[in-house]
Amino acid sequence: FAILNADNELVMKSIYKIKAKTILFSLDDTNPALLTHISNDGVVVTVEGGNIILRKGPIDMKIARISNIPFTFGGKASFNIANTLAAVGATYAIGIDIKTIQTSLVTFNSSTGQLPGRANLIDVGSFKVLIDYGHNPSAIESLAGLIPHLTSGKKINVGSGTGNRIEESILDFGKNIGKIYDHIIICDSDPRERKAGETAELVRKGVLSMGFPEKEIQIVLDEGEAIQTALEMANDGDLVVIQANFIKEAIHIVLEYKENLLAKSKKQV
Repeated sequence: FAILNADNELVMKSIYKIKAKTILFSLDDTNPALLTHISNDGVVVTVEGGNIILRKGPIDMKIARISNIPFTFGGKASFNIANTLAAVGATYAIGIDIKTIQTSLVTFNSSTGQLPGRANLIDVGSFKVLIDYGHNPSAIESLAGLIPHLTSGKKINVGSGTGNRIEESILDFGKNIGKIYDHIIICDSDPRERKAGETAELVRKGVLSMGFPEKEIQIVLDEGEAIQTALEMANDGDLVVIQANFIKEAIHIVLEYKENLLAKSKKQV
């Protein structure tokens, strides 16, 4: 089986090359590719009326209500709805029964325990922290749709480019975070072939090209120090988004900071 994203034009242009059986998924149940696939006795996974639907010919199987799938943040993370559709298609293809698929979806979440580094949302006192391993422009764009639903306060970003990417991609990374955040702390946790600080400077250049205020940019090359800096500047209602390279270390720093805040508040009481 091949599980294919029918919302991706390049994928659909290549479908004729695929020899395996195909299952298509799409966020749009009126996608013409789905209708064609169903008419050819194919299987599709899509969204209808707020539900994940597996459709085969005239038969619809309701898999789960999107708002009941923690991984989708109540349906606000469209990129994870798409991931869910793909997962349903894959598990159905290998013969996992529908009941097991349904149970798995509503009990799986993007916590630091089950899915470290993938949209881990942590309450830290009066503000929130989102830890996500996302270093390319498309990952930034995906998060952009979710972030406004998580905070009405200041949006603080900790992130770094990847040194072995072409210069244009690193600049694009900077441009994309420059569209979303109010304050940006740039580190250099993955310089690879570049000199220390070189990638961070390219990211900074990309951020500034969006008209982002220079006073709201900091360069703190060490990722751990950058995370600590962001946590210390966060106020009530703010959101700190950490696009970490060293996931375990980032989670440890955030949870330790949270524990220290809790201990301090107990002493004050």
